[in-house]
Amino acid sequence: MIPRKLWIYLGLTVLAMSLSLNIARADDITTLLTITITDANRTVLPGSTSLFSGTVMNDTGVDLSASGLFLNFSGFDPSVVSLMQVLGDIDFSIPNGTTTPPTPLFEAMLGSNAAPGQKYLADVDLQDSAGNITEAETISLQTPGAPTPEPSSILSLATGFGILMVRAQWRARRRSVRRRLSFRGWE
Repeated sequence: MIPRKLWIYLGLTVLAMSLSLNIARADDITTLLTITITDANRTVLPGSTSLFSGTVMNDTGVDLSASGLFLNFSGFDPSVVSLMQVLGDIDFSIPNGTTTPPTPLFEAMLGSNAAPGQKYLADVDLQDSAGNITEAETISLQTPGAPTPEPSSILSLATGFGILMVRAQWRARRRSVRRRLSFRGWE
């Protein structure tokens, strides 16, 4: 029978080895597929559509077809923002080790219910049929106009302080007039 201490040492050794292997694997991960979105931050009117273009870099080891690539959209408000892939509507080849010229990727539709001065965000990543996936790129759709701005805190404080000073001076004058009148016997 193996002593209990030996089981504990063996368990800790196996745990340490598996952790070191996972760390080594994380260092070896390279990006095989990359997407770059051109002009990812835009000002868009409510109720309009914007076409986003960008480039795709293929280092997967095989040639890819545009119709075999899939855009994943996440982190957006579906009640205001609608996203639709156009990449692959016209099929073309992306040879291994190359980057495409700027290509239409997707359309972003901003609903007419979008608030003025509001920024709407969405995360976009690209995936191929072999499961290679890019890091997410964030796009933003900013509606023009801003909500009615509140006065600045300093301005509000200065105005309030000024009113208090004027009122204090008015009271001081009133008191001094009362004192003079009461001293003369008018009151």
